[in-house]
Amino acid sequence: MTGATAIDEAEALRRILDIAAALLRAEDVGPEDHFLALGGDSLLAPMLARKIEGVTGTRPALADIFSSSFKDLAKIVASRTPNG
Repeated sequence: MTGATAIDEAEALRRILDIAAALLRAEDVGPEDHFLALGGDSLLAPMLARKIEGVTGTRPALADIFSSSFKDLAKIVASRTPNG
């Protein structure tokens, strides 16, 4: 962990969407979108996980990145963040 403070689900989602849009070079990334459907792959997934950890203090599992919408990923991250 990076020592990040508690983050709620809405803030986690906002941050994840910002990171995903930049990483995937996509303009319209929404809560119901999935990483793989937007062109994500096994090379980008660890980068996404590290970037999410950098802003939330929690690194999501690659399986969660591959199988979850960004909204569901935010729920997972928020639930695992200290005091989240």
